[in-house]
Amino acid sequence: MLYTAITRAIETVMLVGELDLINETVTSAPKSLSRETSLRFELE
Repeated sequence: MLYTAITRAIETVMLVGELDLINETVTSAPKSLSRETSLRFELE
């Protein structure tokens, strides 16, 4: 959600909140990487 908010900003982004929480959000891996789907991709 943070990525979406930042990329949709037109001129300015202001993050309000606890600095530790913002840093944790920015540095953590996206949840989509661990999502279980029925799709399988095989890289050659």
